Amino acid sequence: IDYFWDKSAEQYLADMKVEINYDERANITQEVLYYRDEISNCFEAVEMNEYACDTSGKRTNWVVYEWDSSDSLFIESTKSDYSYNDGGNIIEQNYYKWVDSTAYWLLNGKYESSYDDSGNMIRETFYQRNSEPLIFSYKFEYDYDLTCLQAEVLQPPMSWLVIDYADVIVNKPRESIHYNWDQTTQEWKFYKKSVVYYTEINASSLVDLQKGSIDIYPNPVVEKLQIQSKEHCGQIYFELYDVQGRKILSKEIHTAAGIDMTVFAPGLYFYKCQVDGKVQSGKIIKISN
Repeated sequence: IDYFWDKSAEQYLADMKVEINYDERANITQEVLYYRDEISNCFEAVEMNEYACDTSGKRTNWVVYEWDSSDSLFIESTKSDYSYNDGGNIIEQNYYKWVDSTAYWLLNGKYESSYDDSGNMIRETFYQRNSEPLIFSYKFEYDYDLTCLQAEVLQPPMSWLVIDYADVIVNKPRESIHYNWDQTTQEWKFYKKSVVYYTEINASSLVDLQKGSIDIYPNPVVEKLQIQSKEHCGQIYFELYDVQGRKILSKEIHTAAGIDMTVFAPGLYFYKCQVDGKVQSGKIIKISN
């Protein structure tokens, strides 16, 4: 339960709560989000997330439901399913949206990734639904120095190079190339390249947030992006960047708050959260309604 300080009442008032269920292997199977209604002063359901995991604990399915207050029940909203390679790395993620008029899940987008023999992610490809079937949207290709391990170097929080996939980088990253799909010519067009340069530095004063200290969900997101701090009580400074590296949002928020993503076009975005002088960064995928 999250509380906020009410100055007029001079007391903490409950603002939001999340109820979480687990399976026998301690995997999260369900999360239900509630917000306090200011009129009734009672918690009202807003959203429910249901998860399925394989025997190793990796998520294989994620369904998001929204609360329908008129019928007092949860209704389907979005769904994702995941596939992994033998090394346990994700190789495909499919995004669906619920079509109420026909009562079925419509495949709305897809993400594919591939890896080299060392386990480094070398390619990410994104598809979107502009027509039948899905079409390419954009892709990233990554290159590494195979003579050096990632653990031997330090990268800044917003390097724009596989920033949200520390668990699938084995060697030292060197560059990433971004391509966009040209629907007219039916070929990939070079968009930009990012190169990482390294030097000797004293990094003892640089501190990152522990991975997962701030929850950013749902991801992919359709409408509202939830931001919740697990361990820190200070203000969160949230920044959002597009794939061109332009800052499109900068906002100071409370430890449990939401960002309206309906104003942004579907695609890939990068975020950076700062709290108590520490930083967490990653990727966000926005999909269409």
